[in-house]
Amino acid sequence: MTALIIHGHFYQPPRENPWTGEVEVEPSAAPYHDWNERIHSECYGPNAFAHIGSDTAVVNNYRNISFNFGPTLLSWLAKHQRRTYERILTADRESAAIHGGHGNAIAQAYGHAILPLCNQKDRLTQIRWGIEDFRFRFGRDPESLWLSETACNDETMSLLIEHDLRYVILAPEQAGRIRKRSDEPWITINPGAINTTRLPLFTQRRLGSFDRSVFLSWRIGEIYCLRTCLNFESWIGRSLHSSRTRRRAVGKRCD
Repeated sequence: MTALIIHGHFYQPPRENPWTGEVEVEPSAAPYHDWNERIHSECYGPNAFAHIGSDTAVVNNYRNISFNFGPTLLSWLAKHQRRTYERILTADRESAAIHGGHGNAIAQAYGHAILPLCNQKDRLTQIRWGIEDFRFRFGRDPESLWLSETACNDETMSLLIEHDLRYVILAPEQAGRIRKRSDEPWITINPGAINTTRLPLFTQRRLGSFDRSVFLSWRIGEIYCLRTCLNFESWIGRSLHSSRTRRRAVGKRCD
């Protein structure tokens, strides 16, 4: 059976007025007060309390997907949408209980900075603050950290290793050489030609090997497939069907 692996990346920048600490009215988000409230109504809340089918079952989707929430968004949710915030934390605890301590949540670079564009001090701060915020909220150490736009370089990968992160999520075209096990020889591949259904994988950086698992996934970026639930279901179905002969996994990441 082919496994469908979805990673949801959820982030909003801080929208509070620095003088008042409150989010002001944002007319473009009408009829909602601001964009945090609008996106919560359309995304964060419905995923926490998903009504499946015609019965009364309410599903916590975060319990069934890999996900990360930006610290600034979690701070807003904790203050303004506490029920959704608690469902997110509960999903991680329950998934960790099912999967031997491996929860669905991963950390994020604190301010969603593009880490390769940061200087070393800022890059280190983004990673450390992201890890500490995760520990504070989820009560455990993160196993991975979401890289904004999946951007990475040698310095970023080195810091992830130094902070004991076990895997990273990248796009298929970012891998130049791969191997399935750390004791196997490296295989050079063409950009984007990697078979992402064969997991786990290791990737190599210029200064040595990133001896951690790398989850390579395709981004859900097709506007058509996200226009309706039926379009999305059809698109996922085609992805699963095309990989059925390999029978491993189909990875998708979405904002």
